[in-house]
Amino acid sequence: MARLFGIVLACALALTVGVPLMRAVSKAIPCMLAEGKCKGGDGYATAYFAGLTPIAAPLASRQFSQGIVQTNLNGFDCTFAIAALDDHAPMIPPARRKNGTPDMDWGGGWRAVTVLTATESEDLRSLLAVCGTYWPTDLQKRLTEALANRRMLISGRAPYRQVNLYLPPQDGVGLAARIRFGD
Repeated sequence: MARLFGIVLACALALTVGVPLMRAVSKAIPCMLAEGKCKGGDGYATAYFAGLTPIAAPLASRQFSQGIVQTNLNGFDCTFAIAALDDHAPMIPPARRKNGTPDMDWGGGWRAVTVLTATESEDLRSLLAVCGTYWPTDLQKRLTEALANRRMLISGRAPYRQVNLYLPPQDGVGLAARIRFGD
């Protein structure tokens, strides 16, 4: 009788824990098959920059986390909209946009990345390192190079949980990004 009770209890526990875990894993399988690059399509980046600034192409896009809580990130995850700017994009970042939905906020308080303190610069690089695991290597390299450009502008304050980056187009190179690490 005790053995039967133990088997029933084990089955109930397996169902209670196993089913939600399997659902979470099944959502993550497309991400795993894409070498951990959960892009989520280009729709978010396209919608994010629509009416804000002309873009040449979305480079990375993720509006929502995939529903998997990574214990090493304390339940937080990255969302982002990154795009190559069109040659007709303005040299000055578009005005601040707050429309009541945090995933569409943009700008305000722009300053050059070159004036960041050592602590702010390290904090920004930490944010990019954590979120960069979702981007292809060439995009990681492109963002790193853009941060070294004296024309790169940033909106946000340390500690960085959300930043907007804007590299005005010049010689065919321009970049706009919204990167957020949160719940």
